[in-house]
Amino acid sequence: MGFVGFANVNSASQPNSRKFRYFNPAGGAGLRIKFNKKTDTNIGIDYGKSKDYSSVSINLGETF
Repeated sequence: MGFVGFANVNSASQPNSRKFRYFNPAGGAGLRIKFNKKTDTNIGIDYGKSKDYSSVSINLGETF
């Protein structure tokens, strides 16, 4: 079993000025559970939150 934390910031340039004016921070946390030791497969459950959005995702077989 393991835990993970993550954070990021993104932006896009404005059409007329090509300047980055608005930045959108996001972050979250997740839990990793070993599913199969032989194939080194994990089940991941993550929660992420940004300015106007939040999500829970479940994945199987992530790769690093």
